[in-house]
Amino acid sequence: MDSARKISSFAKAIDNTQKIPLRNNGKLEHVPIDHVEHIEAARNYSIIHGLSGKFWVSSKTLQAFEKLLNPTHQFLRLHRSYLVNRAVIIDCFYENDAFVVLLINQKKIPVARRHIKLVRMEVMN
Repeated sequence: MDSARKISSFAKAIDNTQKIPLRNNGKLEHVPIDHVEHIEAARNYSIIHGLSGKFWVSSKTLQAFEKLLNPTHQFLRLHRSYLVNRAVIIDCFYENDAFVVLLINQKKIPVARRHIKLVRMEVMN
């Protein structure tokens, strides 16, 4: 099966259920999109961080997740390595000459310079 076809069936699964099918220790789990805190790039893989603190590793790239989840407008690309659920962002500010967003669990995620204006508009509204 080619990668375009895999992403297509993956996209259909997300569209139909609003859940992301992810493997954890060989078992398939369907994680609701709104239970995802952020997705982090790790070379050709992605690490999906859940609100509960649990995480999953996927062979899909961050770019693939951005394309699949972007129609929901629930996730915001902050950096080439991070896609964050808008609902978990509580603040944004400069810290040590870097612009960061603060998440509800007090994690800080860096924001690329080119995304600062968009993030400020999103968080301040």
